[in-house]
Amino acid sequence: MAMQSVNNDEILREALLDLAKARELEEHQRRKTEALLAGLRVLIKPMESSRMFKELLAVLREILDFEEAFVLIRRPDGSLQPTVATSDALMSCRWRPRNLFQRVLTGKPATVFDVRMIEEWQQQPPAILDMVSSALHVPLREGEQAAILVCTHSRRSFFNRNHQRLAENFSTLASQALLNAERQQMEIQLF
Repeated sequence: MAMQSVNNDEILREALLDLAKARELEEHQRRKTEALLAGLRVLIKPMESSRMFKELLAVLREILDFEEAFVLIRRPDGSLQPTVATSDALMSCRWRPRNLFQRVLTGKPATVFDVRMIEEWQQQPPAILDMVSSALHVPLREGEQAAILVCTHSRRSFFNRNHQRLAENFSTLASQALLNAERQQMEIQLF
């Protein structure tokens, strides 16, 4: 009889663990869905382009838990320039694509555990390297109008494959926000 009680206790513990995992997964999916809806709301609100991007980055911050983020756009000379950033320091950086960024520009996301090991990051001022240890690089567009979303954290090895998957899922929203901002900028220049 005691043996049967032990087996029942084990079965009950396993069922409770399965239930806890299911609840955790459900909560994660709920947060992801809510963030997607919030991102869509940002896209349809009429607002100035940099404000729209900042609001979208705030939505992404809830999901990806990054500290800072910025969007780089390729310029005619091949360099990458921030179009929006969560900090003024990142907004003033200029980037020359080397191995890592070239790969991201062809559509392959990259997680960097220590930015000091990456040539593009080594070219940045020491103040930037003091505030960033790990980074997530997600392509937003390819070709001549290429763009990259970069999320950063001060903790080494912060980003993982789950962050990368989530960022890829939300890259469509960021791409659309970028397109909307460019359209708005063109309309302003025409008038």
